[in-house]
Amino acid sequence: MIPAIVTRLEGEVAGLKHVAGVLAYAQLKTQAPTPAAYVLPLAEDARPSGTGTMLVRQLVIRRFGVLLAVSAKNDRHGSKAEDALDTLRGAVHAALLGWAPNTEHEPVSYLRGRLVDIVGGAVWWQDEYATDTWLRG
Repeated sequence: MIPAIVTRLEGEVAGLKHVAGVLAYAQLKTQAPTPAAYVLPLAEDARPSGTGTMLVRQLVIRRFGVLLAVSAKNDRHGSKAEDALDTLRGAVHAALLGWAPNTEHEPVSYLRGRLVDIVGGAVWWQDEYATDTWLRG
């Protein structure tokens, strides 16, 4: 699912200099090209099987994060970084909300966002999203 999300952001969010997964983020955190987005798998939660038989049919909620980096260099009061972050978040929301990564997943919904760090001349913000799928066995 993560590669599909990376591809979606590359195609739908203009102005991103870099879009990648979690391993690239770990390598580039202190020197990331900005603006940038990193797609991170966060968690999965499963509901109990509702069949009452030996067959398994469980709802699985897959959560992922989109970690954004915008430049804060030469921005004494942070207003340019804040504006850039708001614009970028809006574009990512527009690209992901209501979109399904594949035929096995439901459309993506937004859960929450938070400031992660301010380091290396960049502001790092993570928005968390979820999509549902079914586990059958």
